Amino acid sequence: MDAFSLVLARCVGSMTPVEDQYSPNGRPRAARFNLCLGVRYRVDLDYGWRCGMTANLSRSGVLFQARKVDAFSPKQRTDPHRPIEIVIEVLKGAVLSQVHCHATVARVVEPALGKDVGAIAVTVGDYILLAT
Repeated sequence: MDAFSLVLARCVGSMTPVEDQYSPNGRPRAARFNLCLGVRYRVDLDYGWRCGMTANLSRSGVLFQARKVDAFSPKQRTDPHRPIEIVIEVLKGAVLSQVHCHATVARVVEPALGKDVGAIAVTVGDYILLAT
């Protein structure tokens, strides 16, 4: 088990993974856990941090909900694997841990008609645990 999984395991504990074991293209998928954690993200260093909430996590990636998905829209980006920075905030008791991740955008889920919250799926590359 990798360090990313161990840090997040403090939150999932005895949770059971989501039943879906295969991706839409039929490939095996890492076990995912439905977990709501605060996340901050930014695409480019020129833009400030935006806030969102995780929907689920696995050892290889994160799906999070976000209001501002326009910067990631496939119609507006030329790089389908655009780099993104995310910080996941894990609060356990009185201890706040932060996992700072360098990731790539795997897919963007546009907001439903009449809604302003979409989702962003990322594949986590490098990450560090930030001391708080």
